[in-house]
Amino acid sequence: MLGLLLVPVAVWILRGIAVLQTGLTRRLLGDGGPVWVVPVAVILAVAGALLFRSWLHQI
Repeated sequence: MLGLLLVPVAVWILRGIAVLQTGLTRRLLGDGGPVWVVPVAVILAVAGALLFRSWLHQI
């Protein structure tokens, strides 16, 4: 039952990633994408780097 509830959440997360990537690509290519995608992409990159660093400290 829980697996069926997670499917819409996974689809929603994948859709959000697709919107972020599309907006970031449009913005970086000068096509006038939304302004919010660059700060969100930077925040996600920093969060990923911090997660990787904390994982390295566990090894």
